Amino acid sequence: MQAGGRRFESDMLHHGIMESIQIHQVRGKKIANRNDLFFALDKLIHEYTDNSLSIENFVALIECIVFENRQSDQFNTIELDPEFIKRARITRAIYSKYEVALEAQVSSELLELPRDVDLLESLNKSKYQPIARTLNFARLEAEALECGRDKVCCHIGHGAFPETLFALRKYLSGNDRLVGFDFDQMAHRKAEELITKFDIRSIEITQEYGERVDYSQFCHIHVAVLVRPISSLIRKVIETAPQDATLVLRNVSGLGALVYEPISSSAIQLLTQSGFRKVNTVWGHAIVHSEVFSRSI
Repeated sequence: MQAGGRRFESDMLHHGIMESIQIHQVRGKKIANRNDLFFALDKLIHEYTDNSLSIENFVALIECIVFENRQSDQFNTIELDPEFIKRARITRAIYSKYEVALEAQVSSELLELPRDVDLLESLNKSKYQPIARTLNFARLEAEALECGRDKVCCHIGHGAFPETLFALRKYLSGNDRLVGFDFDQMAHRKAEELITKFDIRSIEITQEYGERVDYSQFCHIHVAVLVRPISSLIRKVIETAPQDATLVLRNVSGLGALVYEPISSSAIQLLTQSGFRKVNTVWGHAIVHSEVFSRSI
């Protein structure tokens, strides 16, 4: 199965997720078993590839499947099923394409706003639900962490609209300097334009791969859920981060793997073998959770 090669333009996105008869048919309904799940996924992938389903509705329908069935015990470890993995690779690729384009569009629209506008408040009132979810989740993450004023925190994979950096800046108690990294040129440029226009002096961003960063100055290292694969980044953290550094990895499990790639067990093993231990798990996002690691305990 392949996701198809049709060209995607950011102007295909509309404000919010378009409702359709199909979405109403999925919303509120449980999937009975593994075979029914695979049938539903195959149908959505085929309709998207065949251009009979928009990317907005594809994303909405995938989210409906995740939201309505995430509490089902039968799908707790579905991310390990080889047949599920084949389909999830396709759904993730399409979802990622949507999310990247959405962030670029949001960034462009916010650049049109007056300089004195409150960016976080504007997003909370907007129809961009995936970004608003991440924004609110970053607040919960920040509340669960501590970083002294004399330390520096970083976020890897900030994207074209760096909502996590903005939220950490506002809610991370005692810290007045944040550094963001993203290897993508477009994402870096868009984020830099926002930070410059709105004069956010406490945030610095650099175009760089996470596995090439020297983490020796950071007390808190926060990694976005789209940063995959992650093993090489973890090795660099182990090699260069301070002994008391905290590492926060956004992750998914179960049906959440339809949207984002889970962190591999081998990557987690790298951390634990080097002395890192999981000290907390932050919940509150509809799809993602954060696993907090430290080796200073």
